[in-house]
Amino acid sequence: MSKASPYIKQDDVHMRLHNTYCMYDGKPVFVTVNVGYPVGDVTIYPPGSLDAAKAKIINITNDKFKFVFPELGYVNYKNCAVYLGRRPDRNQRQGLDPASCYATVHAQNDSRLPPSVSTIICSENFIPNLEGIYPSLQEARKLLKEDAQSVAISKRVAIGFVARNLLGLFYDSRLIGACNIKHDVFSITEDRLPSLVLSRLTNLGITYE
Repeated sequence: MSKASPYIKQDDVHMRLHNTYCMYDGKPVFVTVNVGYPVGDVTIYPPGSLDAAKAKIINITNDKFKFVFPELGYVNYKNCAVYLGRRPDRNQRQGLDPASCYATVHAQNDSRLPPSVSTIICSENFIPNLEGIYPSLQEARKLLKEDAQSVAISKRVAIGFVARNLLGLFYDSRLIGACNIKHDVFSITEDRLPSLVLSRLTNLGITYE
């Protein structure tokens, strides 16, 4: 079964979707658009590959195809929590345009450039994190005692080292609190946090003062 197409010109499809990420059958795909194709036909590739052998031509009316990319947020990449956010997109893209996104890495004394948005989307934890699957607070603390610099425990919340034996509490990439690695209670450093933020912290098992 197919849905109705919102476009009447292939040029419009190109403007909105070319070189963006969309969703197909619940997974992210990279989309290219040839203006010479019938209206609505696009080529999709697995993230990180432009191999023609892996390409598939579909029409955007296919029910498995979703224009709108899910909400971004934290992804656990290697031994760090990386926050993916969107800048205002003046090009009115419907798909996720990597050029309009940014990545913030929470790592103590790490001068490396953050990985590209495309690299994060191709990483093994991206889909589980996109679906809201994260380590618990207890699991995150265990990982930090091993080799992790920081760990995301939800799309909006991460904890990680900001100094030796000092853990930072991050919300949407902002540092909002801190505590000693040996302690459980975070001291909130940001004034007047909204009740919704505090409620989310509580629901994750985070205690604060």
